[in-house]
Amino acid sequence: MGGNWSIGGNLTANGTLRPGNSIGIMTVGGDVTFGADSVYEVEIAGNGTSDRIDASGKATLNGGRVDVYALDDKISYQDGQTYTILTADGGVSGAFSEAVSKSVFLTTSLGYQANQVDLTVGLVTEPVDPGTPPVVFEKVAQTSNQKSTARALDSLEQSGSSLELYNSILFLASEDEARNAFNQLSGDTHASVKTGLIDTANLTADAINNRLRTAFAGVAAKDTPVLSFAQSPKGSAPQPFEAVAPSTYDFGVWASGFGSWVDHDGNSNAGGLKSTTGGFLSGVDVGFASGWRLGIVGGYSQTDLDAKGRFASATSDNWHLGVYGGNQWGPIGLRAGLVQTWHNIDSSRSVAYTGFSDSLDADYDARTFQAFGELGYRIDTAVASFEPFANLSHIRLRTDGFTEKAVPQHCLLTAKRPIRPSRHLVCVHRLPFSWVRRMQI
Repeated sequence: MGGNWSIGGNLTANGTLRPGNSIGIMTVGGDVTFGADSVYEVEIAGNGTSDRIDASGKATLNGGRVDVYALDDKISYQDGQTYTILTADGGVSGAFSEAVSKSVFLTTSLGYQANQVDLTVGLVTEPVDPGTPPVVFEKVAQTSNQKSTARALDSLEQSGSSLELYNSILFLASEDEARNAFNQLSGDTHASVKTGLIDTANLTADAINNRLRTAFAGVAAKDTPVLSFAQSPKGSAPQPFEAVAPSTYDFGVWASGFGSWVDHDGNSNAGGLKSTTGGFLSGVDVGFASGWRLGIVGGYSQTDLDAKGRFASATSDNWHLGVYGGNQWGPIGLRAGLVQTWHNIDSSRSVAYTGFSDSLDADYDARTFQAFGELGYRIDTAVASFEPFANLSHIRLRTDGFTEKAVPQHCLLTAKRPIRPSRHLVCVHRLPFSWVRRMQI
């Protein structure tokens, strides 16, 4: 039974009683009685108003439950409120069995006076120093990302759009729902994007190392299309059987495509990541009589990223420019390079939890600098060739600050901050079940 009612006689409730449509008052001209199985649903607002039953006779409470609903997301509940939910001119006898809040973050208690029943609602908080915002959300967070997000939510101002976001979490009914909301709001997708960009940097280094191994006929080197160039003296034409002067250097122009499909598992703290990258590099290099080969390289790639469990994705356009070089001293090979990459990133994610949903977009730039080196030792056998090698790569990634474009209350501002990961790899290049044949003409 619900609505704004005026009843001239007595009222006995053994089911659910819901005064008002939103906040409202039910007037009873006689006695009101609540049975043991009754449910009294009370809506409250932060300005001190609530649903109420006013009885001209007496109120008899034989148990029953009071279910409390917080209503107004634009009013702060942080200081707590006391509401009168029942008055009876003829007096109040008995008690309700309990008051239950539909919010895991609100605590409720009932107070009984001679002619009224009061409901007190406050925040479930941890003790803090005076002047410090109460700790409401952090106490249910479990992972480090959730705790960081919860601390930020606890510190939100109790006004405007910040209060609306605060209350959207405050009204959640369970700790699991709150933790899901923390995950959605955390923005950890942007950290996952950086993981994808680092993977892309590794691809460019691998492509350049492959070109150098090809140039020196390295083990298991992939075929890379190469155009050679040699210049004849002006005004001269080659003659049959003319002696050929030894060349002190030679040019090579090459191009190579690359790509990857990577699936990073998530954990309790951060979601997983799927990334797909495709692109190409093109370079020109020159070999010297000393054995060194030096070159420059440029290219483009695109990385598509999908954050698992976060309803988020991003696309990065990547432009690469670098220098590289290498040499081969018998079985010993050295390959190294420097690559700078400029990224333009478009990201989109959805924030969705109980009672709230929105979309967030961001467009920002990033830069990756990579220095890498590889040292290998070739071993030839009768049936196969091997090259054990050691590879060291240092990557520096810096993203610009950005603001996600959406409803202002949960825009995420990320400051400029460099990331300096190092990748160390020791393994073996191997060409299995093949034979290396040398031929001299």
